[in-house]
Amino acid sequence: LTRTGFTTKRLEVFRVRYMNCVRRKFQHIQDTNARLGDAVAFKKRFTRLLMIQEHRTEEEREHELTFTGRMHLRIMANRSSDEYSPTSILSLFDPDDDELIPEIVVIQGPAGIGKTMTAQKIMLDWACGNLYQNMFNFVFYMSCREINNINNQISIAGLIYKLCQLKCPPNLMKAVFEDSDKILIIVDGFDELRCKLRNDMEMCDDPFQETSKEILIKSLFEKQILEDASLIITTRPFALDRLREYVSFPRYVELLGFTERDREDYFHKFFQNKELAEAALNIIKENGTLFTMCVVPITCWIICTVMKQQLERGIYAVYAKTSTSVYMLYVKHLLKVHGRNSNFSLITWVRKLCALANNGIWEQKILFDEEDIMEQGLVISDIESLFLNENIFQRDIDTCTCYSFVHLSVQEFFAALHYVIKEDTESKDSSENHQIHEASVETENNHDLDELKLQRNFQNLLKQSKQHQHLLLTVRFLYGLSSETETHTLQQMFGFSMSSEMRSILEEWLQKEFPFNDHENLHCLYETQDEYFVNRVMSRYIQLEIGSDFNMQALSYSLMNSSKNHHICFFEIFFGPKSQQTLTNLLHKCFEL
Repeated sequence: LTRTGFTTKRLEVFRVRYMNCVRRKFQHIQDTNARLGDAVAFKKRFTRLLMIQEHRTEEEREHELTFTGRMHLRIMANRSSDEYSPTSILSLFDPDDDELIPEIVVIQGPAGIGKTMTAQKIMLDWACGNLYQNMFNFVFYMSCREINNINNQISIAGLIYKLCQLKCPPNLMKAVFEDSDKILIIVDGFDELRCKLRNDMEMCDDPFQETSKEILIKSLFEKQILEDASLIITTRPFALDRLREYVSFPRYVELLGFTERDREDYFHKFFQNKELAEAALNIIKENGTLFTMCVVPITCWIICTVMKQQLERGIYAVYAKTSTSVYMLYVKHLLKVHGRNSNFSLITWVRKLCALANNGIWEQKILFDEEDIMEQGLVISDIESLFLNENIFQRDIDTCTCYSFVHLSVQEFFAALHYVIKEDTESKDSSENHQIHEASVETENNHDLDELKLQRNFQNLLKQSKQHQHLLLTVRFLYGLSSETETHTLQQMFGFSMSSEMRSILEEWLQKEFPFNDHENLHCLYETQDEYFVNRVMSRYIQLEIGSDFNMQALSYSLMNSSKNHHICFFEIFFGPKSQQTLTNLLHKCFEL
């Protein structure tokens, strides 16, 4: 059939109307903690993400996972080089070296890395006339979370009508589908898709035929329906193997997060005030671990959110959140946003994940094979993939699958949680009423044995950390988990918290072992955020030796909460103006420098 000029005009009017609708839908975002009426302009928050097309080797991934501070920043800068084929939203459909234009682009990355924000950026830029204007007449956004809520049979036309608010008469919809090569469909969150796709499913090639959503998605991926349309599919890494069964020769793009410049841009966009942004950046850059985790956009948001609340109270009264509190908020946020629809026993899951993390810390292992995962009874599904990423490496003529936490520091945080979880935190079956007394005595005895075993393991970790540097951050997190705030958070989230006996062990060990590493012990004191605890420990140590890798915040906090005056020896340290000012304010706590 020949399209009439009248239909073409109506289609263009409808297209403009649809673009306006998309602009309204995507021009604002709401933060997780938004109140009624709170909104942020998308353009004022979105920050460029590093996107590459090259797979990395096992050694390269290990470097990304283990390095922190300046070394990690250098790695991220290196990943921006041509060696790793960096790309951008604008270039996703550029021809490859063989002059072939991809029909499908798969964008993968861990939870919180910015996949959905990237999809929304594409939608908004297209609707504003700034992206893909000569390539696509229509761009449709389909969230797999929304697809999960569809229970009845539906056509692809109905799906687009329902999810994309494309409201037009059937003859115009037919005109849209006639030029399917001018259509881009974004399927966001394939890993969250609840329906199961099977190879033996029938196919559908009619965009107006109603069928199951499983058949529609499979037909769309395998180019049986709207066969000339282009696709962008976002997913977490664990679903890549499943996706590979249904898409042919896609362009592979991985989101790596923020480079150093991107992090700085994010802070400035978030605060919308140069002085506040610089103050926050200066504070967070002192903590190499936290600044490294800012590679993940959601961590940037968490840090900026809590620091803004402090900064607004006065720029000179600002303290960064402790590392422990930020990592706790990171876990809490991912479980709240991405784990809310999962049907699982949280305490069972967290115990298994913590055991995996702890074993890896002791063995200095950051890439886990499938045997390690199975040994802990873990299955890499929706909830596990919040914190475990799938990595596929080439080994000789085969490929192997390994799993890792998003960074070693996240693994160390879960390893610390391992020493806090009690074996009796899971609810017991109360249906058996016989032999109540005997059972309660046996349970109490088992509890005592478990507690003693946990305390022995706990003390061994503290002892071994003196000789083994790779255990230090786990110990630091343990001090943070002993704080009153984190104890309350743990109780709320998981139903357990650190026992008073454990806290006593931590204080006793620090008082006995303080001289062996003043720098690290000051970090541990800072993580507790317990003024009385800090005062008791600091009162025993008048002389401190501080090296070049010290943290001014940790030193400042410890001195301010000490009732004694101290002799401090600094060596191999350059003090900038800000550090000099902080040190000047602490001189009254020092009888000799």
